[in-house]
Amino acid sequence: MIRKHAGALALLLAAQALGFASRPAQFADKTVAAELSGSAESPRGIEAVHFGDGTVYLGGKPHRLHKGQLASPDPDDPLLRVSVEPPAFGHVDGYSGELAAILIYSSDPGATGLFSELNVFALRAGKPELVADLPGGDRAEGGLHTAKIANGRLVVEVYAPPPSGGGCCPGFVDTVRYRFTGGKLVRDGKPSRRTAVQDKDY
Repeated sequence: MIRKHAGALALLLAAQALGFASRPAQFADKTVAAELSGSAESPRGIEAVHFGDGTVYLGGKPHRLHKGQLASPDPDDPLLRVSVEPPAFGHVDGYSGELAAILIYSSDPGATGLFSELNVFALRAGKPELVADLPGGDRAEGGLHTAKIANGRLVVEVYAPPPSGGGCCPGFVDTVRYRFTGGKLVRDGKPSRRTAVQDKDY
């Protein structure tokens, strides 16, 4: 970063000496100009929270993370393993502030189950606070596939088993949309279903 700024500063000084620029905003590379002027945008609000070093909730129980993994073994389940997906940020209709939706996966080594849960956080008094939670199932039996916030809705893809049953491989993916009503996360409309595609969905 120091070399980048030194090079950019040299370009700025040379341009000013030749009369081509009188301020950083006149540079074609607006990123360099912003960095030189100290106005480069950085994550703000809830987008600046490092959830991989924060607290997530499984079944209502808090779990402290470090670098996206459990910071210490769970005394009730020493074999428990937890991982998180990068958060999805955005505004969901019915809630006034920006939210972060985080998919969480849990498993025990040697077991076949892979369980999922979705935490939704808001920023209150400068700290993330859980405002909604969506429990998922085990892999094809209700496991959560993806989550995003788009067009004022929290959009979650949920696995469904094939007609023959079985938990290992989903047969379908249901897309479920949510909004807030009365401070609670509620479904918005009917879910849509598509056939799960191997190597794409699982």
